[in-house]
Amino acid sequence: MDRIKELLPKLKASLPTSVEVAILTDRTTTIRASVEDVQFTLMLAIALIVMVMFLFVRTLAATVIPSVAVPVSLVGTFGVMYLLGYSLNNLSLMALTIATGFVVDDAIVMIENIVRYIEEGDPPMQAVLKGAEQIGFTILSLTVSLIAVLIPLLFMGDIVGRLFREFAVTLSVTILVSAVVSLTLTPMMCARMLRHKPESEQGWFYRTSEHAFNSIIAFLRPDAALGATPSGCHAHRRHGHARDHGLAVYLCTKGFFPVQDTGVILGISEAPQTVSFAAMADRQQALARVILQDHAVESLSSFIGVDGTNATVNSGRIQINLKPLDERHVSAVEIIHRLQPELATVEGITLFCSRCKT
Repeated sequence: MDRIKELLPKLKASLPTSVEVAILTDRTTTIRASVEDVQFTLMLAIALIVMVMFLFVRTLAATVIPSVAVPVSLVGTFGVMYLLGYSLNNLSLMALTIATGFVVDDAIVMIENIVRYIEEGDPPMQAVLKGAEQIGFTILSLTVSLIAVLIPLLFMGDIVGRLFREFAVTLSVTILVSAVVSLTLTPMMCARMLRHKPESEQGWFYRTSEHAFNSIIAFLRPDAALGATPSGCHAHRRHGHARDHGLAVYLCTKGFFPVQDTGVILGISEAPQTVSFAAMADRQQALARVILQDHAVESLSSFIGVDGTNATVNSGRIQINLKPLDERHVSAVEIIHRLQPELATVEGITLFCSRCKT
């Protein structure tokens, strides 16, 4: 789109002065915003992973190891993507964001098993060998099972398959690279950085959080909270099931797909079946004049007549292009609600607006 904008002055110079050329719709604005949001989500996911690891592991050395494993796995994935000719787009960035959780899972499982042996008093190298030997097959099985889930996407055909193949390949490569990192780099860093430290030598944060975790575990245990009787355990399960079911019902009422404001509103106009083409054009223009009076509308495009979308003469389409969100300060849904009373005053035609074009 940037190169097209650079060529517009040359195009205008070659056209008669009476012809005006302007950009009607720039969809790259929403695409760039989506890419920026995915990039922010990816960085936020990495930051949250590091924070959660430090909160529960409570040692700087054990926090550094997964913090290194995540970017190393992502950088390795970038190398494979470069060799395959892939680019950073919404699908590949979404795959990297999803894979961030898988990447840190492998590292956490490996670190936790090694730390267990170190806390029991084993030397770091011996603890690494024992822990990696026990957990290696688990990481391999997790990797194979995760990639097996993506097999339908890898072999999907047609246009949908071509779209999601890059997503599936990127996600699969990230999972494979993370497995290699968890079986090689993570144990090596554990052997070099982790050391056993008695609780008496730990800092105040470690001791305070340990006491808090033990209190939470004691509170959540059914035998501690309700007694060790079978009736107490069953009552605890019933309360948990009721809470889960209530949460599920609440989430279902909120909807699965949020409304997206992409800066474009689609409208379908409909007039009586006896309307002529000329009358339909006049009524469509009347709708356009009302829409353009709204200060949040940048431009619009209007179509009438029978074509690949309109099946009859009395139907038409209007694509409303809104100004950037930081200029209009209202959502597309609010603009639709604001336009509805004004559009209802146009006689002989009705405009049905969909919320947004995605």
